[in-house]
Amino acid sequence: MIRDLSQVLRRILEQTSLSSRFPELAEAQISFERPSETFSPGQTTVNLFLYDIREHLELRNNEPTIERRNGQAIIHNPPKRIACSY
Repeated sequence: MIRDLSQVLRRILEQTSLSSRFPELAEAQISFERPSETFSPGQTTVNLFLYDIREHLELRNNEPTIERRNGQAIIHNPPKRIACSY
């Protein structure tokens, strides 16, 4: 899931419609790595380091989902809602 989110963020930043409004993005390097103390990129860089992942408690739902198939009910735990901080 986190990899998918990172790929979506990268695709958003690489969109030509966005880079036409912000020309610096067209040539910018996109990084997801934790910057070190000596972080000094040689070119314009957008760093999307994911520094915190927590359950989004306000969106928590304790109700299970029920999937009905062939006359049977399959009960699933509700999905977790996650807050990602970059």
